[in-house]
Amino acid sequence: MKPSSTSGPSDEGFEDEITFKELIFSLAGIITWIKGHILKLSIFIFIGLSVSLFWAFKQAPTYVAELTFMLNDDNNPQVSGLSGLLGQFGLPVPSGKYNVDKLLEIAKSRRLMDSTLLSSANINGRTDLLANHLMEAFDLTSKWSERDERFKDFLFNKNRPREDSRLDQFALKSLSSMIAGASQDRSNALLTTDYGKTDYIMSLVMKSPSEELSISFVNELYNQVSKFYVDKAVEKNKSIYNIIRQKKDSISALINSTAYDIADLKDKESGTFRNTNKVKVKLLESQLLRLQAASEEIVKNFERAQFVLETNTPLIQILDWPLSPLSPQKPSVVKYGLFGAFLGVLLFLVVIFLGQVIRVAQYNSL
Repeated sequence: MKPSSTSGPSDEGFEDEITFKELIFSLAGIITWIKGHILKLSIFIFIGLSVSLFWAFKQAPTYVAELTFMLNDDNNPQVSGLSGLLGQFGLPVPSGKYNVDKLLEIAKSRRLMDSTLLSSANINGRTDLLANHLMEAFDLTSKWSERDERFKDFLFNKNRPREDSRLDQFALKSLSSMIAGASQDRSNALLTTDYGKTDYIMSLVMKSPSEELSISFVNELYNQVSKFYVDKAVEKNKSIYNIIRQKKDSISALINSTAYDIADLKDKESGTFRNTNKVKVKLLESQLLRLQAASEEIVKNFERAQFVLETNTPLIQILDWPLSPLSPQKPSVVKYGLFGAFLGVLLFLVVIFLGQVIRVAQYNSL
């Protein structure tokens, strides 16, 4: 009688499984193969290291200037309402973050970049526009002159417009893009901005080949940003304040004029006061009382507008200015050494692979 066949899992395992013994043999084979090619591999690693380290040492040092500041701005009705609502439940809402992002984005806008670039600064004993200092530090006119010969001796002149403003526009756009980076990718920008996630302390960080240039640029940018932000934040309240102040000054002048008219009538007709003059005086005195009542109300409104303007003006406080001397920064030797070694190994594998492909092609052609 034949034994009955039963279906079930096989004790032999799957055919494509790799045993530990096979893994050890495979690793041993790889190590043996590397030993046989160790000289070639070393040569490629040496080439990669040499190229990478040579490039790193050839890079000019950069100077990083960091300026930190804080913003005290509660002039945000939406935030204030939300804070009040959640405050009833004992849940305080920090209002610091809501305008911080806006302020730092303003710092990278073309408008403020152009204003900063066209500001003067004394660097290395020479007073010139920051745009000209930057072009000199990065040798930009030589690069731009390859596409347009007019850039060969190009310089910005704030007081004298150029015949061809397109050169100025191109140069300003290029400088702004180099400093702030593209809006989609700011990883290679010379200027970086950030803020603390809990304290909202903001920072402007500028790097360039010149210590004085980095410090001067970041200081001037802060001045431009703080002035622009405060001016725009109080623009509406300041407009109301100026209108009420003009009315206050106007009614004060009218009160003085009316009072002098009354006194003049009384002086002219002293001793021979006629009824018509009495009526004029009475009318002027009645007008004066109305003007004085209106003036009192306007003064109250003026004080309110002044209070609102002062209390709703955002306060930007500097914490730390960048101070000289700054430590020069160069590319990391370790980082570029590892990159060069990896590049050498990769190049070695590519050469070995291409050699195998060529040998297979030659064999198949026989």
